[in-house]
Amino acid sequence: MDAFVADDEVVHGDGVLVVSGEIDMACVDDVLARGLSLLAHPQVRGLVIDLAQVSFIDSSGLSVLVRLHHAARASSKQVALRHPSRIVARLLQLTALD
Repeated sequence: MDAFVADDEVVHGDGVLVVSGEIDMACVDDVLARGLSLLAHPQVRGLVIDLAQVSFIDSSGLSVLVRLHHAARASSKQVALRHPSRIVARLLQLTALD
């Protein structure tokens, strides 16, 4: 089991959320809060979620990515998933969200 870790910052006008470990129902509230906080930042044009180090993602993790996408669209911003791990890429493909 890989512990969930997240770090966020604003880089060149983008909110960058780096997530590693497992994205499951135990941590989705933190992922959502961090993502929404970055989207609300006045200097942020969009949200980049780096998923390169994600070792597991369940349906609640997928749901939080969709919720962040909808929140970004509501504020005329975009979400980009950067370097999804093989696990994440497979789930996105299986659910036709890739």
